[in-house]
Amino acid sequence: MAGSLQRILLISVLFAGLASTSPSALAQIGFTGGYGMHLLGSPSFSSTAQNTLESSGGFNVGLFYDFRFGSVTLRPGIALRQADFDWESSSWKPEENPISSSFRVAEVPVDVLYHFRMPSMSPYVVVGPSFNFLHTDQQDLRISLDNPKGTTQYMGFTLGAGIELRTMGLVLFPELRYSHALSGFMKEEYIVRAVSFASDAQSFNTLTLRLGISLPSFE
Repeated sequence: MAGSLQRILLISVLFAGLASTSPSALAQIGFTGGYGMHLLGSPSFSSTAQNTLESSGGFNVGLFYDFRFGSVTLRPGIALRQADFDWESSSWKPEENPISSSFRVAEVPVDVLYHFRMPSMSPYVVVGPSFNFLHTDQQDLRISLDNPKGTTQYMGFTLGAGIELRTMGLVLFPELRYSHALSGFMKEEYIVRAVSFASDAQSFNTLTLRLGISLPSFE
């Protein structure tokens, strides 16, 4: 986890440096908060055991910085989210089911927005890559991650849409976004509780509804 935290810290420092050197009239800092549904399907196991790996939705918070270039905005940021999960297998003893714990994910999205300017609002679409750092304290799941520290990394890609609303000197934007993992976060072969598993790499996709607030441009 220390290595991941160092990477996040480095990205945050670069992020702050870009903010401090950007043209003041074109840059805005902002915050987001929302709720996301984590779309984890059941892995395709080669054994005859019945398995389910399910996670619940969870709240997320984030920080971003807008670099505006006419109708296009570059929006790097950082967001934190958590999802509880239950993993159950018919191969384990009844008293061992389910494995219940949580995932914590630090996401570093680099969004590109295209705005459709209107008099009182500005609808927009958003696309862009994201760098994700997933962590869990659950010992059994750490085995499936092939990392005794319980941390793994994966790339993602985001698609979404939102509407900017200007009021009282602030910019509010409700936004719906879908983040698709481009790689899995579990090994293809591992042993959990003396049971061997061989499965497709499990991906971590998220559908999020969030509200953002941009502070006024710095003068």
